[in-house]
Amino acid sequence: MLKLSIIIPTYNSGEFLEQALLSIFNQTYKNFELIIVDGKSTDNTVDIIKKYNSSIHSWISEKDSSPADGTNKALKYVTGDIITFFGADDYYIDNTALEQMANEFAGNPHIDLLFSNINVIDRRTEEFISSSTNDNKLFFSLNKHDDSILRHIKLGYLTGLVFAGMSIRTAAMSDFQFDISNVVPDYEFILYMWRKGCHFHYIDHPLLNVRQGGVSQTAKTRLVLRDRFLVNKKFFGLLTAIKLYPWGSSPFIQYCRIHGFTFMRYLHNHGFRPLLWARTVISGMSSRRKS
Repeated sequence: MLKLSIIIPTYNSGEFLEQALLSIFNQTYKNFELIIVDGKSTDNTVDIIKKYNSSIHSWISEKDSSPADGTNKALKYVTGDIITFFGADDYYIDNTALEQMANEFAGNPHIDLLFSNINVIDRRTEEFISSSTNDNKLFFSLNKHDDSILRHIKLGYLTGLVFAGMSIRTAAMSDFQFDISNVVPDYEFILYMWRKGCHFHYIDHPLLNVRQGGVSQTAKTRLVLRDRFLVNKKFFGLLTAIKLYPWGSSPFIQYCRIHGFTFMRYLHNHGFRPLLWARTVISGMSSRRKS
């Protein structure tokens, strides 16, 4: 029987944390451990954690730099076969979610990563907003492990992949650490697992209610674009990363800004000096006229 390790990074999530925990404790599948890493919350988060301390495998409360930093800390406590990431303000739709996930992994030993759809709900009223679904064609492309994935990245399908509730076979990510400075660490993680040759699988119905909001949605667009660009550069090289940059922007100028150069200084440093060339030509023409 597979053991699931549920990781919850949290910070000042006391308003919703208890609901999240109860949705886990009420699951029909009981072979799981819960690991909570709190970023030194100043609200009642720690009080709620202590309330359910007997049902929690491990928890710590100390300052961290980002949810990715907290997740890296949590990975050190994992003893399960499967890791699943859970938002402190999310909750399972019904009490069979863990059972469904465990059955998928048990029945398909080749699966490394498991995704599902989610329901997006209003953060305050909990009213249903929309159902966020994945794309079967994207998973087919991911499992081919070739450059066909570039087309999906260019069309934005990979950034639209539903990461909430993602589950991973522990052995598949034994050598991975999330980049704590990256505002889209899950995007880098997917490409890392793709490059590694891991197998992606998809449950075509929602398992999780996710409140609208979160780091990736509230971070400034410029930072998201920057970090996706740098991740693409890391995995595919500079030229391909420029081609994959969203339409409506100048990817070359953006690249220069990312690396701390102005556009003209970048060109100048690489030997492209049209203003100097123009002055040389004009100066030569003036000399000829005088002679």
